[in-house]
Amino acid sequence: MKFIFILALFLLSLATSAQQLSDCVSCSREKISNAQIKTKSADELRLLVNEIYARHGYRFKESRYQDYFESFNWYSSISDNQNIQLNALEKQNIAVLQQQITFLTSQRFLLTSLLKSFQTAYLSINSYDLQTQFQFKYTATHEQKNLFAVLEKLDLNDINWYKNKGLYEVTVDNGYVKINYGVRINGQKIHFIYNYREHSQIMEDFDIFTSYRSEGEHYIEWEFEYYNNELKFIRMNVAG
Repeated sequence: MKFIFILALFLLSLATSAQQLSDCVSCSREKISNAQIKTKSADELRLLVNEIYARHGYRFKESRYQDYFESFNWYSSISDNQNIQLNALEKQNIAVLQQQITFLTSQRFLLTSLLKSFQTAYLSINSYDLQTQFQFKYTATHEQKNLFAVLEKLDLNDINWYKNKGLYEVTVDNGYVKINYGVRINGQKIHFIYNYREHSQIMEDFDIFTSYRSEGEHYIEWEFEYYNNELKFIRMNVAG
């Protein structure tokens, strides 16, 4: 019975230590573990770093952070940030958070570089690089010709991020149909998308003045996974 009780306490402590960190209310008293922040984005980790300072009354130059922390009852800004003194544990926790931020930033840069390499290989029809580097077999099917159209329109330097999600997407309305071309990133999963989605905004109805019919609408996505610093093709999904 005593053994079961001790085991239960041990498992409870493991579960507690692995629980994802949602705020820094205890960052001045408890050490942050890597398990607590493993699913956090760089943006979320930066907010935690700022919260450590905010709990000492730090006044932020960037208004979005100042406005954010002013919404909490515990926050009260001081007149001079130079008067803030962090304890040793807070400094250690900031170092842990910043180390992970640096890692995630480098991973984002590497992923973008791999996406560019895939784009270059595909548009130049470099079947060897596509197969050896990305496990993608080029076959020049109708669907893969659509992927060519997608990659031609993507500016991968202009991907923007919200936490663990990245997006670059354009919509073309040529007076007949609206088509979405894009890349969507969610954690380790990447999708290139081709969405032949609806009639042009200039059309009033499916009438005698257009040959467009909704039966032709379809969606194609090419799924990739980023793992161990490599980008690998997983599958193609088609709907419609």
